Amino acid sequence: MVAAQLESARSAEKARRKLELDLAAYQGKELYESTEPAADGLLLLAYPLHPAGKPEQLRDAHLARITMPVLCFNGTRDPLCRRDLMEAVAVGSNFEMHWLERADHSFHVPKSSGRTDADVLTEVGETTAVWVARIERSVARSTGP
Repeated sequence: MVAAQLESARSAEKARRKLELDLAAYQGKELYESTEPAADGLLLLAYPLHPAGKPEQLRDAHLARITMPVLCFNGTRDPLCRRDLMEAVAVGSNFEMHWLERADHSFHVPKSSGRTDADVLTEVGETTAVWVARIERSVARSTGP
C-alpha cells in the first residue's frame, strides 16, 4: 500500500512538472509570436533546453525566432541545459547567456563551491539590473524624447 501511495505521489509530481514546463513554453511562445510584444526584453531563468539525460531532444526550435533582447541564466551543473548545446543554439546579437558557476537547475550550489545560494541569487539580481538598464537606454534612444 505504501509503495502504491509513493508511486501515486511520484506520478502527480511528474504531471505537475510537465504542466509547469508546458505553461512556461506556452507563455514564451505567446511572447515571441506576438506582433506587438508586451515586453522590451525576455529574461529566461534556468531554460530547460533538453530533458534530463536526453540532450538529443533539444527544445530550441523557437529560440532563433526571438528578436527582442534575451538574458538567459543557467547553471553550469544544470542537467536540463548542457552548456555546449546551449551555446550552439543561443546565437544572435540579441541573446546573452550568463552561466552561474557550479549552480544546478534550481540555482543551488554545493558548499564546496565556496558560494551560497544567496550569492548566486545576488549575481542573478545584479546582472539582471545592469541588463534592464541597458535595455531601457536602448528603448529610450529608439523612441526619442
